[in-house]
Amino acid sequence: MLKPSNDSDKTYLDSWLRSLSQAEKMLAEDSGLPADYTPESLLGYWEWMQSHCELRHPFGDPLENDPSKVPEWAKREGLQRIRSAVTIPTLELMGCMARYYGECLQRAVPKAQWRIWKWGVKGYAVHGDDQVALCITSPDEVRTFGDPIFPIHDIDVMVMRTIAPPPHPESTDFIAMYRMRIQSLQEGVRHLTANDRT
Repeated sequence: MLKPSNDSDKTYLDSWLRSLSQAEKMLAEDSGLPADYTPESLLGYWEWMQSHCELRHPFGDPLENDPSKVPEWAKREGLQRIRSAVTIPTLELMGCMARYYGECLQRAVPKAQWRIWKWGVKGYAVHGDDQVALCITSPDEVRTFGDPIFPIHDIDVMVMRTIAPPPHPESTDFIAMYRMRIQSLQEGVRHLTANDRT
């Protein structure tokens, strides 16, 4: 369900949205690839990114001993598993990719909106109880239609399938995931349109 806004969530979401252009710039400059929000650019970034992601050795939460180095998005409660699994540079890269990936989805389905999503059961979500999500919402933002999309979750899953043993190369088709998410958002738009007609 959509989470009623509080100051902490609003600050977090505003920070996420303000950093979208910075994420695009960092990906483009570091990879040398264009940021044009096409599936081809997503695939190019993903292929480049795979060789720049590293597991943390030893496993442990950097927020406990060096919080100043942890990206702001990764300090969110519930993201300890991600922080503990990969290096700080990998966290930074994952944050940039999650933003860019989400923006590609949002541009493909303009009715999708960035929101904070709250799981109904505390501790149910592996990637945090409250997450940044792309949702199709009613005009009054009370209802959502279709499934929300969680860019941080998607990028984390793809990265871990790639670098964590045992690897799962058959499950790392980035464009297939992207197209599946677009279909899900479009299904939400169809439900919203049908609801408006009733």
